[in-house]
Amino acid sequence: MKKTSRVVLLLMVMGLAFEQARAQSASELLDQAIRAYRELEFDAAAALLRRALVPDLEAATDDSVRADALAYLAATEFYRGRPVSASTAFRRLIRLEPRYRPDQLVFPPDVTNLFEETRRQTKAIKAIVPSDETLRVGADRLSMRLLSSSLHDVLADIRTASGAEVRLLYSGPIADSLDLGWDGLDATGEITEGSHVLHVTSLDDNGRILNVLQVPLSISRLRADTTPHPLPPEPSMFLPETRSSGPGIEALLGGVLAGAAVVALPSAIASGSEPSGARFAVGGVISLAGVAGFLNRRPGQPLPENVVANQTLRREWQDQVASVARQNASRIADVRIRVLAGSPLNDGRNP
Repeated sequence: MKKTSRVVLLLMVMGLAFEQARAQSASELLDQAIRAYRELEFDAAAALLRRALVPDLEAATDDSVRADALAYLAATEFYRGRPVSASTAFRRLIRLEPRYRPDQLVFPPDVTNLFEETRRQTKAIKAIVPSDETLRVGADRLSMRLLSSSLHDVLADIRTASGAEVRLLYSGPIADSLDLGWDGLDATGEITEGSHVLHVTSLDDNGRILNVLQVPLSISRLRADTTPHPLPPEPSMFLPETRSSGPGIEALLGGVLAGAAVVALPSAIASGSEPSGARFAVGGVISLAGVAGFLNRRPGQPLPENVVANQTLRREWQDQVASVARQNASRIADVRIRVLAGSPLNDGRNP
């Protein structure tokens, strides 16, 4: 009777747990599962943990929470007398977090020993790639880190979405972790664009594929913004470089008219009087002065100070054009790409 009551109570607890789990987060379910595990209610703990690890909750759960849930699920399955299921849970845990180690103060040696045995047999890799990175091609490098569950050989490269190799990054052993770098160029030195993947293959001692990890990479080239060349100076900004005809003609006409006036003045004032030779001489001097003024201000004569001012204006504009051209050339040569990393995909080929 006592045993029957215990079974009924257990079923009631499991039923209640399922009803509550529908509206609970994975963290809340994990807390309840841990309490059930500590109270040795392993069936109830297993039910709660499996609910916490269903795809709809798992997708929105932090990796550390999922890792703890898998560790407790493995321990729970071990104590339920299901070592194969326990090893399967540990393999899922190792592929999720290759460097995870169960707390020996929480889990007894039987459980941690099974974990270590499973870890040695499971060759898993986790890649840490920046989600959004901008690189100067040829100068910067995309920093990526691989974390390994145990010592084995890996092959890491960049591939197109169709699987063609673009650039080999590393081939060799990995123990605990490995840092990789990529400058955004393919094997021929050309800039990489479009949909690609970081492709990491785990190999056994005979070179056979154990596991494949892929991180989607969306690569786009950033076009440099160039500055338009400055416009040439407006014609109105230039000073005249030669004299116009106005000042010279004014000086010539002024002198001639003034000289004629000096000669004609006596006749206009006193009818019948004749101009003297001295007046002709004075009138001639004044007329010659007008001619000299014309020659000094004749049309087309250079204005040196204006020529210098215009040359300075042109040189400043040409210097601005050359400066902008250098800046644009530098921007065009400074090629940048933007790399967006997606969620890692693991084919889980390990048994």
